[in-house]
Amino acid sequence: MFVSRLRASGISAFLPGEHLMQAMGLNGNTFGYIRVQVSLKDYEAARELPVGSR
Repeated sequence: MFVSRLRASGISAFLPGEHLMQAMGLNGNTFGYIRVQVSLKDYEAARELPVGSR
């Protein structure tokens, strides 16, 4: 959901290992965390994006 929010804000985002997580049932506990990558030019904008429900 967070990647969708980034993309809706015009920030290109990538989930490394996304297909592996889908094969494992998209369980964050499989890896202990979910890593989201953004380009360096979008980093500050991504950090300023509010997190949480509205």
